[in-house]
Amino acid sequence: MVTSDAMHTQREHADYLLSRAAPYIVIVKGNQKKLRRQLKSLPWKDIPLQDRTNSVGHGRSEIRRIKVATVNYLLFPGARQAVQIKRRHADRKTGKTAVKTVYAVTSLTAE
Repeated sequence: MVTSDAMHTQREHADYLLSRAAPYIVIVKGNQKKLRRQLKSLPWKDIPLQDRTNSVGHGRSEIRRIKVATVNYLLFPGARQAVQIKRRHADRKTGKTAVKTVYAVTSLTAE
């Protein structure tokens, strides 16, 4: 399993990994605008929550909610599933909170 940040979310990299039968999971950000738009438009409200974690560290508390959907028409080579991670963190000193949504795709199937 190869994991990468958005910098390596490139079609050529996915093709290379697939040619070597290496599964991947990659983060999708602004360098893949159409794919990110596609992921954002999925019906996430209808997709059940897969996992929720709570953690405390570095002066903040954080909740992560993860949803995964099998999608056969993603705009990325070999992508079989879409992932949405919502992170809500609160600064324990100031009480200020922020929510960030991160998207990823993987070549792994649900099986």
